[in-house]
Amino acid sequence: MELKFRLVSSDSDEFFRDIAMKETHTFADFHFAIQDACNYDKSQMTSFFIADENWERGFEIPLMKMQDEDISMDECKLGDFLKKPKDRLIYVFDFFSNRAFYLELFGTTEETKGKKYPYLISERGDAPKQICIEDVSINDILDEDLDAIYGEETRSGEDLDDYNLFTNIDEVEEGEDY
Repeated sequence: MELKFRLVSSDSDEFFRDIAMKETHTFADFHFAIQDACNYDKSQMTSFFIADENWERGFEIPLMKMQDEDISMDECKLGDFLKKPKDRLIYVFDFFSNRAFYLELFGTTEETKGKKYPYLISERGDAPKQICIEDVSINDILDEDLDAIYGEETRSGEDLDDYNLFTNIDEVEEGEDY
């Protein structure tokens, strides 16, 4: 079965890619097809999320395992998760800025004999920049880490020194433990 996906970005109304995949392809195959269609660096960390009709993120399928019990893109077949038109995915391609593509299965047909899969059905516009690290400050990253540590939002302009994360280097004598 051929699965036809439309990929869009909240970064640009002028951009889309339509990509055809086989139901037997893995999410890793889909990852590489997206990366090729957008001329992106394939070595960057990415994840797919199964999304509901409101684009809420559900089950995550990461590029690689973080722990032994995790799954990865190369272990999951598209047809096991996506079966009917309107099934949705979110593909996070920029972890620094939490930027993503929104994908919807818009059609299924029988595979075309002799056709090389995956293939780009149609495209419009330039792909968004792959990584936008200028959109994220070190304080944003630290705030997220603090949220995880302290279980609360710390973005209220509080002085990060209040959390004892930083030691005043000038006060530490050479060879002294801190």
